[in-house]
Amino acid sequence: MQFIRVMPAVEFQPAGFSMGFIIGPSLRHAIALVEFMKQEGFTVHAASGVEGYKFPTPVHNDGYGKAIDRRPDVVGFDFRRKRIVFGVVRVDRPSLDSEDALEEYNVFLDHNAKLLDQASILYVMIPEEYLQEFTSVITHYIHRDYWHRIVPVGWKKQAGAK
Repeated sequence: MQFIRVMPAVEFQPAGFSMGFIIGPSLRHAIALVEFMKQEGFTVHAASGVEGYKFPTPVHNDGYGKAIDRRPDVVGFDFRRKRIVFGVVRVDRPSLDSEDALEEYNVFLDHNAKLLDQASILYVMIPEEYLQEFTSVITHYIHRDYWHRIVPVGWKKQAGAK
């Protein structure tokens, strides 16, 4: 994989993040992923649980694993390259290469794969300390034709945070 982007350090405070109540790590990071994708120039259309966005619709599974349609955490569009951008959040080590995670990667990467440069791309937000391990997971389990369409987005954990 040629793209690795790292979120700004622990002080990153995305819009829509409220200090007035506690939200889980997945929602907190989904909000951050929305902001990151917008900074990349994408238009975000859907984001799971993020205020102001509808929930993403499931993406059809053509037969991977359990053959269950999969729902990304964030869905956007890259108008420059005319392709759909999927985003998923991984908050811990087990979620990197679980059976469900591997199935999700394949479903999202298979989406519009025949469109070549307009094939969907996948942003995966993960703790920075797992970036190298994530690269190993992808190169071991995902077909090499898809590697260039996976963009790991790392973030630094705060001390004591999940």
